[in-house]
Amino acid sequence: MAIYYGDGSNSNVGRLIKVHKGQYATTTSSSSTAITVFDVDITPQAAGHWFYINHRIAIAHGPSQSMYTQYLIDNQHVAGRSGGGAYSSVSSSMFMEAYGSNHASNAQYDMYTGDYVHIQSSASAFNFKVKTRCQGGTQYINYSYSYNDASRGYPMSTYTILEMEPS
Repeated sequence: MAIYYGDGSNSNVGRLIKVHKGQYATTTSSSSTAITVFDVDITPQAAGHWFYINHRIAIAHGPSQSMYTQYLIDNQHVAGRSGGGAYSSVSSSMFMEAYGSNHASNAQYDMYTGDYVHIQSSASAFNFKVKTRCQGGTQYINYSYSYNDASRGYPMSTYTILEMEPS
């Protein structure tokens, strides 16, 4: 039942419909260019709904490498600059330079975050993916380059998608 406000508007317009969420707590490492961390089919409650998408992924990589995350909707890169294609990014790009004892790259992980608003014109399901993209070497999900111990914490990667009616 709608709530009606003094200005004539009501709570049926622009309201939150559903929260879709997931987590990835497993530790993973790979020397491939990309790791698909989340691969989820989302079925809208109705056509025309908006989806605010947010992710948080704990990633580490070795020295002299660059890393970022990407969104794909129905296997198409989104949320990067127009024309970015396979190189679109929804997070910061971090490069660890090799120096001294390499302690920064050996002992840390970084939280890569990003967000995007997707509008689904139909009531059909769409596929949502979050991928990492490492430009050389090995990448580590949910732990640091050389360590996976309690003193550095046990991170977990998550996504949250807010399904909303348009306002």
